[in-house]
Amino acid sequence: MPQIQRNTKHTTDTDDKSASNKRTRGDRNIYGVSIGVICLESYFPKPPGHIKNPAGLSFPVLYHTIKGATVQKLLNEPNDQLRDLFIQAAKDLVREGARAITSSCGFSALYQKDLATAVDVPVFASSLIQIPLAWQMTGCRAPVGVLTASKKSLTPAHFQAVGAENIPVVVQGMEDFPEFSDVILNNNRTDMNLSIVEEEVLDAAFRLLRRAPETKALILECTDMPPYARRIQTATGLPVFDLTTLTAMVHSATTPINYEARSYC
Repeated sequence: MPQIQRNTKHTTDTDDKSASNKRTRGDRNIYGVSIGVICLESYFPKPPGHIKNPAGLSFPVLYHTIKGATVQKLLNEPNDQLRDLFIQAAKDLVREGARAITSSCGFSALYQKDLATAVDVPVFASSLIQIPLAWQMTGCRAPVGVLTASKKSLTPAHFQAVGAENIPVVVQGMEDFPEFSDVILNNNRTDMNLSIVEEEVLDAAFRLLRRAPETKALILECTDMPPYARRIQTATGLPVFDLTTLTAMVHSATTPINYEARSYC
């Protein structure tokens, strides 16, 4: 019976090089994720369309909640300590595998430049970063409308942080709308009537347009508003920019479609 000869040949340098070319890069803890979301801690409902409800997105995301960082703290008491927590969260998300960073609150605009400096991936901390885009897209001839959770909390520093300090804006807040303010701004309870909130947000859009009918675009600062963006756009006829659609755009930029795999037919 012939003996089976085993190949005991030593691997050459050429073989080593060929094998190394087949190695898959491994520098992330989690794969297949493009967007990392820095989250405030909140427990009211988040319907599809909210950045903290991945059911409204067509791609997976990573979440990092900063314990103790609430809507109230970011709106009323932003400080260096909170900024540092945001920066650490961004770094942790990048280490985990995120290719771009956003947040669950538009008032994170304050930290846009600090976050973008701290990590080597794109950062879009707030939907307000789209104000210059909307301004240019509508001919630079009318103010950009901004629907925000709190008008009094939205300061010139927020606009400056996203490069919008020289763009005319008209701001409408939600402070006077009881369902929205009682739950989201004042944190008095976690249950919420979403139908009432939808009507309040739509009413806020109409109030803004009554004050500035020349407005040609709307920015939804608050991440609780995108679930109602379609209703707002249909009712006003204006383009509506929000964080959820911006997140989809950045996902496409960081994870481009493979057009080569598609036929011409």
